[in-house]
Amino acid sequence: SQALLGRDDDGWVALASFRPDLPEATSAPVRRCVKIVVDCSGSMSGDSIAQVRIAGGRILESLGPSDLFDIVAFGSTQRVLFGREAPVTTDNLARALRFVRDLDADLGGTEIEAALQVAYQTGGEGRMRRDLLLITDGEVWDADAAIAGARASGHRIFTVGVGSAVAEPFVRALAEATAGACELVAPRADMSERIHRHFQRMGATPVQAARLRWPGPARNVVPAPLPPPFPGDTMHIFGSFAERPQGAVVLEMELADGNILRQRMEIDAVRAEAETAAAQSDLARLGASRRLAAIAEPEQATALAVRYQLMSEWTNYLVVHVREEADKADGLPDLAKVPQVLTAGWHGIGTVHEVGDARPAAAVYEAVRETPVESYRGATPAELVAQLNEWQMPPLPEFGSLAVRLPNDVAIGLEALVKGGMEEEWTTIVFLHLLAESEAGDALAREVRRHILAAWKKLSLDESAVAAVRRIVDAWLAG
Repeated sequence: SQALLGRDDDGWVALASFRPDLPEATSAPVRRCVKIVVDCSGSMSGDSIAQVRIAGGRILESLGPSDLFDIVAFGSTQRVLFGREAPVTTDNLARALRFVRDLDADLGGTEIEAALQVAYQTGGEGRMRRDLLLITDGEVWDADAAIAGARASGHRIFTVGVGSAVAEPFVRALAEATAGACELVAPRADMSERIHRHFQRMGATPVQAARLRWPGPARNVVPAPLPPPFPGDTMHIFGSFAERPQGAVVLEMELADGNILRQRMEIDAVRAEAETAAAQSDLARLGASRRLAAIAEPEQATALAVRYQLMSEWTNYLVVHVREEADKADGLPDLAKVPQVLTAGWHGIGTVHEVGDARPAAAVYEAVRETPVESYRGATPAELVAQLNEWQMPPLPEFGSLAVRLPNDVAIGLEALVKGGMEEEWTTIVFLHLLAESEAGDALAREVRRHILAAWKKLSLDESAVAAVRRIVDAWLAG
């Protein structure tokens, strides 16, 4: 926790940053309903939907035995797992795992408001805490309506923004409007840790209300009102003052049982920036940018953005370079087409690769082999051969299309090899070639076998990596 102070023209602005110290929940876990809403629109294809499938097991593992849950996949339409708040049983978890493994970015556009309304209306028991976990890249057309509906729903929404082109303002605003929290996941990063962090927040000691007491009359306080804090998260609160504030800033947190926790720090213990100069400090501009996000009136927003020289939807940043007379052009400029760069991993365009974190594939496989997996049967070798015979080749199946057809332990083993540094296409070709060489592969159609062999001959082989894939295939073939 720390307090900073800076000049704001003829006044002052303070930033109070608190990391609340909340007690651990000592009573029995509170029954809750967790609704999982997953974006399966076209913009999620590629890296993003692959991350969702990999993280699906961790999401289901985080549910408590007394919880209720449901899953909604959405795009232009919705696919609902149960259509009710279902108990966490072995059968329901198995159904949910199959549902998650089959997810694909094939549901059209991102109509998030309709999907959230479906989740809000899912029936169940009366009075219990309802939390909603939303996984999306945030590319929506109806953001304002979605935020307004979320605020009125009575649900806390915990958002996970995925991909390298996530609409961060939307996923943050949705969480803030419902006293939830937001996490952002970069391409190829471990989404499971962010999922686990959200479930820690859901199970934390609930704070009914939070208040901040400044040492003097404060104006332009943002955020206002304060959102309920979560343990481990840092709260940043700005306030403006006509006179330099001196004394303690106190954060008061009212718990569900009526107890009030207080944290305090001295604001005058931190050296003030530009104490004597009447000017706008960097801190003042940061505070103004936070205020700007909360202003709905365009004229007020424009005036504030111009005063503090902030880029926004109401203001532009223009640079004018005046050339010397001798350097000025004497004709019209030439026109040239410039290719535009799209974000890797977005909408299935390319992928994002990690650098410097690769481990030997065999070691990754050995670690994953010890991981408990759920009882998702997946395709047998004979069933996969039959599916490949119906595949329209070329091209060969992509890695994600192959993985969702396989038993859970096989898919996790292959995904671990990819995360350890193997190329997805390379892993897919090696897997298919080893299948084609097996007894089950004798039933492959001649044309399918020809395409697999042609791809195999173009590979640059790494014997240790092939051996790692072979161990996975052999275990699968052995049943």
